[in-house]
Amino acid sequence: MELDEGIRVLGALKGFEDGGFIFVTRSRGTYCVNFCGRVYEPSLGARVPGGKEEFHHVSSSMAVWDMIKGKSAAPFQAVIY
Repeated sequence: MELDEGIRVLGALKGFEDGGFIFVTRSRGTYCVNFCGRVYEPSLGARVPGGKEEFHHVSSSMAVWDMIKGKSAAPFQAVIY
């Protein structure tokens, strides 16, 4: 993953509005996993990131997978940006 790339996963996070989103990015050799709520934005007519957030930093892609498995919606839905 390049420094300006990321992955957005539809979440099934407990305690986050509407199951939340999971964002994965990479910076300076570590991965950042961001859990955040999924709030409705009336002006867009869509759900967007917002509300509660948690940030976690891990050193490997396997650690990322261990952190997000079981916390993503089924079926698994991810977008690369």
